[in-house]
Amino acid sequence: MQPVVYNLSKEIMIVDQTKSFVIMPNGQSVSYYDPNIYTTSTGTFESTTKNQTFNLGAIANALGIGGVAGSLMGGVTAGVSNTDGIIRQNSVSRIDQPMVNIGPQGSIAMSKAYRIEGIGDSGLGNSNYIDVELGQAPVKFSICISYSIDEGKTFEKLITKIYINSNINEKVTDKKISKAFNNIYARKPDALVENLFMFLVPNNIKRSTSDIMGEFLEHSNIYDNYIRGSLIDFQ
Repeated sequence: MQPVVYNLSKEIMIVDQTKSFVIMPNGQSVSYYDPNIYTTSTGTFESTTKNQTFNLGAIANALGIGGVAGSLMGGVTAGVSNTDGIIRQNSVSRIDQPMVNIGPQGSIAMSKAYRIEGIGDSGLGNSNYIDVELGQAPVKFSICISYSIDEGKTFEKLITKIYINSNINEKVTDKKISKAFNNIYARKPDALVENLFMFLVPNNIKRSTSDIMGEFLEHSNIYDNYIRGSLIDFQ
């Protein structure tokens, strides 16, 4: 869940991240401001090795050493190697700002995207319900954005309440996924006109997962979910 704040006024808007929160479905309040500094580093090492070898027999001949000693030295090779290397390292640090300014008619994404328990993969297998009201919704959360348009003299709060009004699980039979989708549309004809909707297709396809700055998970080459729409609130 990634909120984006739009400043539709002609003034500079100040968003106070220390007083902006997500209230999770379990009631936990999570601030958008994190005083910690997170750093990730990546590095590469490049090296080259130079070798030099010497046959002691050739040295013995040059020094005039003959006989048994010279023959023995002819069967011995001495070597010297030298390795030169260089390390290249890149570091990226992420630091939250307590206050964020938004220019007139501008916008900015809040500093974090939070996972909401009960939505997406974590909501698979939840009980079925269709078109419930806020009071009966099993999964609901809220977002509080504190902002000022008078140079920080006073702050207003925009509190947006969000809830899941429908959750439908349909089994795939005879390997016909389209039939499962048709059953969903039959039970909820307006599924595709909701402000925000999501389809998930569980499978056992191996996927590639990478962790980005400890916040985001990225899946490549696997198209097992379909998300469209957005939720808009204003003040």
